[in-house]
Amino acid sequence: MEYTIIYKVYGCNEEGKPILSAEFLNLKHACKYAVATRGKIHYGLPEVIKYTYKYNPKTHTIDTEYEPISTAQIYYMDKT
Repeated sequence: MEYTIIYKVYGCNEEGKPILSAEFLNLKHACKYAVATRGKIHYGLPEVIKYTYKYNPKTHTIDTEYEPISTAQIYYMDKT
């Protein structure tokens, strides 16, 4: 099984609904972007969500898993 991990940073529109702002292959870069754009693309700290796409070559299907990154981890990764 093959897999790809993408970190997506979500801002929000004027109504407060989430909108995709950026995608990264590296967690550290996603977190640095989220902190740098805090209050600019979102009311406060933007969300960072880890998406794991698993491709099964036998069935030709893709399973998607997602996991929100905690605020503490976002700030920690920004400092490293």
